Amino acid sequence: MMKIALLVALLGCVAADQDNVDWGFPSERTLLQPEYWGTEYPTCYGEEQTPIVIRSRHTNYDESLGVIRISEYIPTGIEAWSFSLNTYTITLTPSDGHTLQFGETTYNLLKTNFLWPRSEHKIDHRRGDGGWRSYWINQNDANDELVLSIFLNAVESQQNQETEPIISLLTSVLDKLDSQESNQGALNNTFGRLFPARIGSYYKYEGSLATPPCKQGVTRIVTADYSVDIPAQLINRLQKLKDQNGVEIQSNTRPTQRRNGRIVKRSFN
Repeated sequence: MMKIALLVALLGCVAADQDNVDWGFPSERTLLQPEYWGTEYPTCYGEEQTPIVIRSRHTNYDESLGVIRISEYIPTGIEAWSFSLNTYTITLTPSDGHTLQFGETTYNLLKTNFLWPRSEHKIDHRRGDGGWRSYWINQNDANDELVLSIFLNAVESQQNQETEPIISLLTSVLDKLDSQESNQGALNNTFGRLFPARIGSYYKYEGSLATPPCKQGVTRIVTADYSVDIPAQLINRLQKLKDQNGVEIQSNTRPTQRRNGRIVKRSFN
């Protein structure tokens, strides 16, 4: 039953990832633009939409927010991933083995994808040169979704061994997309741990999925001091990817939305 529930949640979470959707981003002028999504998907005009500008002075410290722990159980050392390039991003889906512990709740990883040429959230005056976004589902409640957002910083040379695995995996996906006609495929992660083992400093608020149908009631986590340095040329390669209409996906971040009185909590003092 749990596998069925997770499948249902996955189908709901990735509904907006299907080909031939009627919405898009500014570089795709023939598709419904973000400011008009709500005309076809009313929830996109809701009161708890993502992303937002996080103003650190106006956040509340919550001592109950503990360390987020992420486990990656890969007994063979080789992990199978599938990937796809859809209308607006590259999506990576794991075979199994990734869990996130947030308080007393354990979440399973559904998928992860990437944003460019900026992060979706903004913290004060700071914004990433891209974003790494992962979707997690409560092991015991398929309606309980959590999205983790990490900033990507464009650098000329990437030298952080801790974040090398995710860079290598993304590079491998781009290489495969360049060498094949299909926009989907599979590959093995032999590069090592992708996610940080622990996240101590972060912001939390109640938000939504950031693409239609813009489902609300989603726990949004934005890391405060953990980010990933990514080679600038990799961001450039992402911007040259083309959707099913042959249009370059130059940007895939939704404009920031109104906070509407929502409380943003932080885990650090």
